[in-house]
Amino acid sequence: MGEQTKCVICSSPAVQKCSGCQNVHYCSREHQKQDWKLHKYRCIPAKVKQDPKLGRYLEATRDIKSGDIIMKEAPLITGPAQVTPPVCLGCYTLLEEGKTVSCSDCGWPFCSEACTRNEAHKPECHFTQKRGEKVSISTFGVPHPNYQCITVLRCLYQRP
Repeated sequence: MGEQTKCVICSSPAVQKCSGCQNVHYCSREHQKQDWKLHKYRCIPAKVKQDPKLGRYLEATRDIKSGDIIMKEAPLITGPAQVTPPVCLGCYTLLEEGKTVSCSDCGWPFCSEACTRNEAHKPECHFTQKRGEKVSISTFGVPHPNYQCITVLRCLYQRP
């Protein structure tokens, strides 16, 4: 049998859970009602519904105020604009000549040593190393053609 769940109010064994988020457990309906004043602000604000005409959509499960976060998800791919001057491939800060740090493995310029270790940089680093020649960027402040490939490389890197 799975791990015993406990009521968030009294820590007794819980058999009921919030029907909205399915994450909070209660031993009784009374404790669920007691917790609702606080829990409603943490519970999911919308649920996924299905309709033959509309397809999948979100339906609000409570009043949603302007500025409320409904969904938070990391993007699958990020990358610089297609036409851009040299930017840090970790945080996308515009780079200036003489104020860069190069990745020791591939040569792409960054704003800091910490950004060279950003997970998002792995794809272009991998493909540049595979090519066998480090990148050398020497013009700053004007669009650089090398940056046109970054987002594409990051997409291709996702392939199995």
